[in-house]
Amino acid sequence: MKQIIVSQSLSTYTQALRLWRNLGLIRIQKSSALVFPPSSPGNLGDEALVTSTINYLKDKEIKYIGLISYKKGSQWRSLGSDTIDEIIEMEEYFRYSTNRSFWKALFKAIPKISKYERFYCLGADVMDGHYSDQRTFSRLKLTSVAAEIGLESTICGFSFNDKPTPRSVQTFRNLPSEVKLCTRDPISQERLISQINRPVKLVADLAFLLSPTPESEIASQVLQWIDKQRANNRVIIGFTPYNQLNKELGIDKVNQLIQIYVEHITELYSQRDNFSFILLPHDFRDASNKVSDVVLAEKILNNLPPEIKSHSIKVPTPCTAADIKAIVGNLDFVLSGKFHVAIACLGQATPVAGITYQEKFEGLFKLFEIEGVTISPEQALRSGNLVNFLLPLIARREEIYQKIQSKLPEIKQLAQTNFG
Repeated sequence: MKQIIVSQSLSTYTQALRLWRNLGLIRIQKSSALVFPPSSPGNLGDEALVTSTINYLKDKEIKYIGLISYKKGSQWRSLGSDTIDEIIEMEEYFRYSTNRSFWKALFKAIPKISKYERFYCLGADVMDGHYSDQRTFSRLKLTSVAAEIGLESTICGFSFNDKPTPRSVQTFRNLPSEVKLCTRDPISQERLISQINRPVKLVADLAFLLSPTPESEIASQVLQWIDKQRANNRVIIGFTPYNQLNKELGIDKVNQLIQIYVEHITELYSQRDNFSFILLPHDFRDASNKVSDVVLAEKILNNLPPEIKSHSIKVPTPCTAADIKAIVGNLDFVLSGKFHVAIACLGQATPVAGITYQEKFEGLFKLFEIEGVTISPEQALRSGNLVNFLLPLIARREEIYQKIQSKLPEIKQLAQTNFG
């Protein structure tokens, strides 16, 4: 009963605000946009989405930009102090501590949201309930409210897996028809249309719009190392270790995962001793009692045999997504278990292969019409499989580069269509 009363009250409130906006009783900021990140800071993939979105909007002369915050005081390192005009703190909304605090936080935020013209929810990979049903619901609910108030509302560049939760599907079906849905690959587009039977636009990931920063201190330092390696005719291979492989493979102890990575790098080096390796951590957060990707990369580096370690480094952290994009643009080949490292590579026309999860890589590579560059975690980490998978691809790197290069202008243009 309480739920029904709250829902009716919310509907009445949003309808009233829409009317007041139309009558000019609410002062709407001219040329304004409110951006809804996929998460709090700590993941460079999310940072790439937030940074590229805000920079693109500023380039398009959006004068007033707001940002929704998951946690009070959290800041995106890639954004200058004067980049954002307003931060709307909604920690209680995302904490889900009680039903009451969730709705109270939503009602409190609505007057602030109502003064914007546009609303951009950065969908990423959190729109199908895979990580959390409540997280997906809260994002879709806020987008729905923004549209009901009268904001031009878009869910930008997101993936949709083949096993969405029933609650996420139903919440999508309940969205106002005015909400624009933009999936970032054709496979996700087909899946979502089949579930909700409404128009879904095909776009490309917003991170394709991110500009690299080769002039930054960290990028410059790493690029100097790369130049020295290449001067000795070495082939530079990037690896992106990630702790989620523990979950994918059912591994309880991080030492087991470290050993798996070390064994495969060692085996690869035994086949081509002119390889040099660079570890590219992309998530700085400690999650679910697992070590961060940064710590994982450090441990892998320190456990490599001395001869290999002398030709290997880890990217210094903390760094930015733009630093990583600058660095991968100078590598010969990258194996990534992180989706946005793959996008950074493709955005620089660097040949890349993906250790798959949530079926995201398949859709991404389909945009570029590239086949045979994905491998499952189970296949990749069996002895010998990864080397047999990678060596032919590294040998074909010039062919893959040309394919990426030919499609890249079209993909960047497709990324811009998130906004119109």
